[in-house]
Amino acid sequence: MTMNGTWQTWKKGIGAALALLLVADLALAFFLWETSRQGPEEMRAQRDRLALQAKLLRADLQRGEKIRASLPQVGVDCDRFYNGSFLDASNGYSQIDSDLDAIAAKAGITKRTLYDHFRSKDELLAAVFDLHHVLAIAQIERWGQRVSGATARMIDRVFADLAGWAARPRWSGPGFSRLVMELADLPGHPARAIASRHKAAVEAWFARELARRKVAAPQARAREIVLLLEGATALMLIHGDRGYATAAAHAAKQLLVR
Repeated sequence: MTMNGTWQTWKKGIGAALALLLVADLALAFFLWETSRQGPEEMRAQRDRLALQAKLLRADLQRGEKIRASLPQVGVDCDRFYNGSFLDASNGYSQIDSDLDAIAAKAGITKRTLYDHFRSKDELLAAVFDLHHVLAIAQIERWGQRVSGATARMIDRVFADLAGWAARPRWSGPGFSRLVMELADLPGHPARAIASRHKAAVEAWFARELARRKVAAPQARAREIVLLLEGATALMLIHGDRGYATAAAHAAKQLLVR
């Protein structure tokens, strides 16, 4: 092959390589354009969801504190009524079929008066859980205000309190979780909507608290912590071993340092 032929072949090779680089650059530019076009929309949607959760959390906290301030005894009364009427281990929430008379009697009213305020047992159940929800969120807020120090200490307290709760006689897990399980075949039940809102509010509280403590990606870490709480709860119910709370606390702290 002559020198001229070698040069022509080399030029063709360089041209082909440059063409491939140009195609690659164009593909990369298109990918970056697509990413930049879709990214802000996804981020905006996520911000909107978080803003809505935070708004609902603030509203629930305000409502719970207002109830407690205006009716100092309501927390005690609600817990007594809630425990006496709905948390008997021999009966589930969905078994409240024929005892509206008993519920009315405990409330000191007639069954007819009860139906003046609630059209059905389902509506009554939803109202009880709505009140329990706002009171529980207000209690979580006050609990958080009392926990100072490092984030790891807060995590240890969360799971230690869960283990302590599980040590109570006849403990059967969180009421909202049990409610949804019992009403699994009734997705439109009003009490299930309250349960969903409660769980979302707890997650939003964790996200806000982690953000206040300067934890990176607080929304993602909050969701993971909630998953660990629910998982530890389920396994403690299955095995009766509160060591799962300790293991979950360790896993949660590992998440916070990654």
